[in-house]
Amino acid sequence: MERLFMHISDKATNAKAAKRYEDKLDAIDNAILRLSDDETKWDSETDGPPTVSIGGESSTGVHTGSTERDSET
Repeated sequence: MERLFMHISDKATNAKAAKRYEDKLDAIDNAILRLSDDETKWDSETDGPPTVSIGGESSTGVHTGSTERDSET
């Protein structure tokens, strides 16, 4: 009889732990969704992602590189 009660108690404890674990995973998933929603909002004045400047220049042109200049000499 004691084994039956221990078995029932273990099942109840495991079910509660599984529920808490699933709740924690849901909270993590929701937090990740909120973060990804915040990060993907663009400024209404821009058409796309921001440009990266090369060498401190704020130009959006193509970098020609030094190989073209070296071949001219």
